[in-house]
Amino acid sequence: MLLLLLACAEPPADTGDSAAPKEWSSLSVTGQSVCALDPQGLLHCWGPAAEWASELDSATVSLGRNHACGLDAEGQAHCAGEDHYGETQPPSTAFLQVVVGDSLSCGLTLAGEPECWGWERVMPSLRGPFVELHLAGHQLCGVHSDGTVDCDGNMSTCGEGAPEADIAYTEVDQGGCHGCALDEDGRAHCWNAPQALIPPGDGWVDISAGQGFTCVLDAEGSTSCYGHAGEHLTETAPSDACALDAGDGTLMCALLDSGPSCWGLSDMSAALP
Repeated sequence: MLLLLLACAEPPADTGDSAAPKEWSSLSVTGQSVCALDPQGLLHCWGPAAEWASELDSATVSLGRNHACGLDAEGQAHCAGEDHYGETQPPSTAFLQVVVGDSLSCGLTLAGEPECWGWERVMPSLRGPFVELHLAGHQLCGVHSDGTVDCDGNMSTCGEGAPEADIAYTEVDQGGCHGCALDEDGRAHCWNAPQALIPPGDGWVDISAGQGFTCVLDAEGSTSCYGHAGEHLTETAPSDACALDAGDGTLMCALLDSGPSCWGLSDMSAALP
């Protein structure tokens, strides 16, 4: 799923103390697993992936179905989890970002180019420069500096759709069998998605595509969901979220000032702090 580097609140003023408390950040959700960094920069994971993802010593995290990767302070990638095709064996290149899919990992080099490792059969061939990457299944999307997006590959067996060209997007997310993006007016544009999964209206500030549902966040921190279990997910959502990410089934998670919060699966909600 989407790697969320944003923290919930503005960081404190620089006091010269590098150990000054920050906010929870880097929310990443896949399947029924959740990872995030606490205010001290320590990685916490819940769900099936916790056994191996918690081994990462990194300042960011991107969680996949069977493995995870993150970057340390020097931009070196570190990965953990199942390694069937070399997906947990990153090159020694310095990266600005790292993202994880199914048996595939990709990093954004300092020159803005994607570099991937893992299953050769699904290796994407995108060329940048990009300022941001997104990866779900085997579909890699790159965001250009003008907000336009190019994609290559497919979301596992779900098709090869891509966002509309020549539109500047502010948020992009892929998950389940569809992807969505927000334009500069906060209007949702989705691909591989029926109309029921496309949030209406505009003014949305974040979007997350789940398995048969899409959730969006407004400027006041309220979440609205559409599609499978959309009404239930909307009714049970927190009212003070600042970032969203979706898992499988009906698992939806948000980043709050107090840390990650999930709903839709009661056992996962009970496991979180």
